[in-house]
Amino acid sequence: MNEEIIDTSGKSKGGAMPFETENLSLSVTLFTCGVPFPKNEEGKVIPLQNIYDGDTLRKMGYKGMEIEDAARHAHKSGRPGHLIYNFEPGERLTEVVKAWDDQCKLLANLDKIAETDEEFSKDSTDMPGISPSLVASICCQYAKNRKMFREVLWRQVRPQFVIYGKFQRQDSKDHPGFVTTGSCKLMTVDASPETRKRIGL
Repeated sequence: MNEEIIDTSGKSKGGAMPFETENLSLSVTLFTCGVPFPKNEEGKVIPLQNIYDGDTLRKMGYKGMEIEDAARHAHKSGRPGHLIYNFEPGERLTEVVKAWDDQCKLLANLDKIAETDEEFSKDSTDMPGISPSLVASICCQYAKNRKMFREVLWRQVRPQFVIYGKFQRQDSKDHPGFVTTGSCKLMTVDASPETRKRIGL
């Protein structure tokens, strides 16, 4: 990943497209189950993208500011933008996502939601073959990882902001990592003057 321009094509070191999700609970589950974050060609981990756009910043109360200035301030103030989590594709990811989807379908198809103390107790303990101590251990690890995702992980990634307009794609050895997404492009905050000049800002 170029430290100034984010390549939203998102290919990992192995050349495969990473699995992307905005679902925090699924992301924490994947991480807890040992699914790794992807790495770029330089071997740097790419856990997520933290993207600020005009709508997100307006909802935060930012008005009358350049979008880059607002994104920089929001990030420093501890307010994340739009978070997209990345994971390395592979057998473990496929297994966990399938189990997640199957369980979500099962829960969605339940005819009745627990209402009495007895029903609550049955719902919380009806897991044949799984010991309470194992469940407690997994839940503890999940809670720890969720806290890391919510409070730490996104702060370690350089924030990006969206610029709208009509742009041409540049993707060559001389200009790596600059891509357009439809009629917009992503750029990290505090890109160098050389980078800005190169992409016409």
